[in-house]
Amino acid sequence: MSNKLEIISAIKKYKVCEIIRGAEAEKAVKIVQSLFDGGIKLIEVTFNTDKAIEMIEAIKRTMGDKMYVGAGTVLDQETAILAINAGAEFILSPSEHFRRNDQSLQ
Repeated sequence: MSNKLEIISAIKKYKVCEIIRGAEAEKAVKIVQSLFDGGIKLIEVTFNTDKAIEMIEAIKRTMGDKMYVGAGTVLDQETAILAINAGAEFILSPSEHFRRNDQSLQ
């Protein structure tokens, strides 16, 4: 898992984060491999997609450190923790639904 400064640096460097929303879990790794082959290094799996946790796990297992994987549409602390435990390296939320300074998310 990458540290905060590495993630921030990667976002600044690559500038594009592809969003995986509504994809079938079985196709996620193929989609991400194609994105990687096309030069994408940052992806976000949205939590309004079925089996988001399984997708994050499969992507991290397959891609390792070649891509930065985040979780999007995270609406609460519990989901953030599930995403992090699945391998998400950054969290995106449409608004501040949970406290950013919560120690469990540090």
